[in-house]
Amino acid sequence: MRVSVKTTECQRIPARFLERERAAMPSARFEQEYMCCFTGDGTEYFDRQLIEAAYYEMVTALDIR
Repeated sequence: MRVSVKTTECQRIPARFLERERAAMPSARFEQEYMCCFTGDGTEYFDRQLIEAAYYEMVTALDIR
């Protein structure tokens, strides 16, 4: 199960705080830190889509006892 909540959806965090944070950092960093948006910047070793394509949920644990 995945749960994703953007900071703008949290009532405990003031909008003024987020405005200051948005102005203080690059857009991609703000999106990652506060908006649950993780994108590649070209410096990663493996592309996220490549990793997700390799993931298979039906794999069962290997019993090596």
